[in-house]
Amino acid sequence: MPGTSHRDLRVWQAGMEIATDCYALAKRLPRDELFGLTAQLRKAAASVPANIAEGHGRHTLKESIRFLNIANGSAVEVDTHLELARRIGYLDASAVEPIQAKINTLGAMITAFKAALRRPKPPRQAPGARLAPTTAPVPAPGTAADSGTGGSAGRTPPRTSRS
Repeated sequence: MPGTSHRDLRVWQAGMEIATDCYALAKRLPRDELFGLTAQLRKAAASVPANIAEGHGRHTLKESIRFLNIANGSAVEVDTHLELARRIGYLDASAVEPIQAKINTLGAMITAFKAALRRPKPPRQAPGARLAPTTAPVPAPGTAADSGTGGSAGRTPPRTSRS
């Protein structure tokens, strides 16, 4: 989308919030998971906004949609890592569930964003060009087209001011 930054996209901002939350939660994971679950959670979380941004920077709709799909897949991966950490007792549900809710919201945002990108765009105009009228022009008063009788017959004449 020319003229806009990926940072202006609400979907990217939501992805960044999830990534930031996940990095904070990853600090709570046991040290022996540093190269396991912790690394996977961080990588998947960082991938979400990174792929949204990369898709925004692509030049074709097909490529943009592809990267949004990858971002959505990464978000689901984050959800899975969080659920695993909760189930094995590394994280409490109270810490995981708010992020999972954000992930669900992000999924809906990505779906809506893809739909908006697919919608046909109105035709572009050259600067200073005027649109063609979409309805028939309004005839000038007193013309044949105005009354259908060839003049102002049958019409009340306009009032004139009396001095």
